[in-house]
Amino acid sequence: MKHGVDALRAQRPDTALLHLRAVVDDPRLVEATDLADVRARALTLLAQALLDLDDHAVLDEVERRLDQSAAIDPAPEPHAALAELRDRLAAARSRALEATASAARTERLADADIEPWLQRITDPDRRCDLLVQKAQAELTRGRLEEGRRMAQRALDMAPHVTLRPQVMALLTVARANPDGAAGYIFEALRLADEASEPTLVGTVAKTAELLQVALPVQVGPATGGPR
Repeated sequence: MKHGVDALRAQRPDTALLHLRAVVDDPRLVEATDLADVRARALTLLAQALLDLDDHAVLDEVERRLDQSAAIDPAPEPHAALAELRDRLAAARSRALEATASAARTERLADADIEPWLQRITDPDRRCDLLVQKAQAELTRGRLEEGRRMAQRALDMAPHVTLRPQVMALLTVARANPDGAAGYIFEALRLADEASEPTLVGTVAKTAELLQVALPVQVGPATGGPR
């Protein structure tokens, strides 16, 4: 079990799983009633390692392992640890449901004809947002050409929209054109930075990381934009 604990402390949950599963499922430990507290602790650590994977596919096993631990040792101390892990499990399940709902919305939008919607929308920001969302849905589906076309239509609206949709259009065009992403990302960063919008700067940084575009070290309201 020590190797599993060491791996958890080193933030290597996949390695921890290899050691902890071997411990908790060892038939000798399962049958050793005098070592029930040891197995209960190992089950708790295993649940922690599973949660640290941040993989929705393992959540059922997390719940099963926590239930096994609680059934073995109902002492107050394990219960405190279990309560914290159950809170993490509930939060992970909530994120999984949100991700599933988001994926379903993306699928519906990718299949939808948005032209009638665009004709009914007069606000430029809302029109740009819809084009960005459609482009992102198409890119997620793997339809790159249609994604690029929609992203470029959103970007063409830049002179008529406010800062946020303009930045999002730039980032979507960058995602649609990864080989030439840097120029769009730098422009998005310049706009967000000069407007002192840290939330948008953070969004740009996340996109840059995803597309492996290196940003200037100093960004933010005090820098006046990238150097």
